[in-house]
Amino acid sequence: MIVKGVTLLFLLFHHCFLKGRFEEFGVIFFPFPEKYMVILAAFLKICVGMFVFLSGYGMIRSYNHRLKKNPNYTLKEYVVDRYFSLWNKWFFVFLFCQIFCFVASRLQFNVYGKGSYSILYFIIDALGFADFFETPLLIATWWYMSLAFCIILIFPLIVVIYKKIGVYIIPLTLVTYKLVSEIYFPLGRWLFAFVLGIYCADHFIFERLKQKNITNNVAISKLIKFIILTLLFITFIRFRQGKGNYIYYSFNDGFIPMFVIYYCYEFVNDIKYLNNVLKFIGEHSMNIFLTHSFIRATYFEYWTYHFQYWWLIILVLLIESILVSIVIEWLIKTLHYDKLMLSLKKRILSLFSRRREGNLQ
Repeated sequence: MIVKGVTLLFLLFHHCFLKGRFEEFGVIFFPFPEKYMVILAAFLKICVGMFVFLSGYGMIRSYNHRLKKNPNYTLKEYVVDRYFSLWNKWFFVFLFCQIFCFVASRLQFNVYGKGSYSILYFIIDALGFADFFETPLLIATWWYMSLAFCIILIFPLIVVIYKKIGVYIIPLTLVTYKLVSEIYFPLGRWLFAFVLGIYCADHFIFERLKQKNITNNVAISKLIKFIILTLLFITFIRFRQGKGNYIYYSFNDGFIPMFVIYYCYEFVNDIKYLNNVLKFIGEHSMNIFLTHSFIRATYFEYWTYHFQYWWLIILVLLIESILVSIVIEWLIKTLHYDKLMLSLKKRILSLFSRRREGNLQ
């Protein structure tokens, strides 16, 4: 959750200060030169790879945990559980935003149109697969939901391959980059990050690296690590702006996000008070991701940027997004949506359990 909080802040900065989005509002980047802040905003596209890496990391850990508790637990059950858990969170926010848009401006008619296909477009968007099928999205940043659902659906295949060939799944991912990209480009682009997340979690890579000391003096060892890794961090910011082949892009969207997550785990996780703030942001990260574009670009663009100072723009946008998230969570509890969906999920999972028991008999 702490790293999710960091990743969410990266996302806000990336979306706010990409070249072409802020110039007309006279944003003040003092004490930093504007050109370097624009470079940083472009670099922070790694937030996508970080979210994907964390998905792989969390999924293999939670699956292994459940398998340990119940040796008969299947990948199919896990995928149904994970998919439904993500979808019901997504669907509530989706409806919340749809109602707001309809009341505010009838935005749906501009996005989905008024023809015979408009309802179909709405349904595909509601299912989270608009980007996959290249149909209209109410909000452009919602493209990520197609990727999120796809990586859940392919998780069983990845795990089966990983259990058979181990670490060799990493180069295999690079070899199949173009093939997977032909099916769905974002999946090909960020599959490497997903696989890295699975491998690092399954082998406790971050925990082992953090425990290693360069010298016998723990404090000096930490300082040396900080200097070396920070210099690498700065190098990667410049490196990611270049162009290259698919291995280069896999490095950009897989290895660099992994490195930044490890950097946060090594140095940020232990900072008192800051880690609590980041954890709180991380707990609201999905709602903030799904709704912040309404504030930043769709309805309140001038309001967002009129604060002028870059840090104030981010701070206000973050606070507003958190408040919206709190309202959403309050509505979920007040309307008993969470209980309804939990009951429905249990029924669906019970069907799989009964089917499995029948097959065993």
